[in-house]
Amino acid sequence: MAATVTVACKLPHGLLLQLQNPIEVAEPTQSNPERKVTRYERVGKVVRINGCAIPMDRPSTKELRGGYALTRDVDADFFSKWLEQNKAHPAVEGGFIFASEQPAAIDKYVDRYADKRTGMEPADPQNLPAEFRKIETASVGG
Repeated sequence: MAATVTVACKLPHGLLLQLQNPIEVAEPTQSNPERKVTRYERVGKVVRINGCAIPMDRPSTKELRGGYALTRDVDADFFSKWLEQNKAHPAVEGGFIFASEQPAAIDKYVDRYADKRTGMEPADPQNLPAEFRKIETASVGG
């Protein structure tokens, strides 16, 4: 595997990634003195993945393609472990975060899924959902 990957993320806020270790702990209950449960402790570094939101008051410094923000030079082993630990995360299952060491693979992915919607996109005031088109504006001064 490559030493680093480029991560493409379509979430506007991006993500903070961190690995976790499972630990068994005793948890008190009402009926029994305790039960064993698995909890997860965060370990290691935190990796910031860029989100695709663009600030309104200053120029963006992010690299954007097809609605995805790119974060370059993410440790490949770290991302692979994070992906394995978070395979059921909605962003992973929904295809809103993807990584590759090959620039061509990133380009192909973001082009293919450029129209994919997260549900967090800004509303288009000219094309509002039906439930908002029924709302009448208030008259001023009268």
